[in-house]
Amino acid sequence: MFRRLLALPLLFATLPAAALPGEPGDRIDGSAVIEKLDVAALPAGKTRLWLRVDDNDVGQGYYVPIVVVKGCSPVLASC
Repeated sequence: MFRRLLALPLLFATLPAAALPGEPGDRIDGSAVIEKLDVAALPAGKTRLWLRVDDNDVGQGYYVPIVVVKGCSPVLASC
């Protein structure tokens, strides 16, 4: 029993840091999590994102699904 208790902190120490909420690289259902939207940085086409708007009292984040559909530039005529 004591050996199992010692192994538990080692297990949690090996979890990836990106799994912590709010860290860069967070994903929900394969879509990126963002804290602010910069449309200029998105590629042309359809992009699915999750916007983290706030946290509740225990640190659980509130997320809003965002879908951005961006067309090609008419000046450049390329996508």
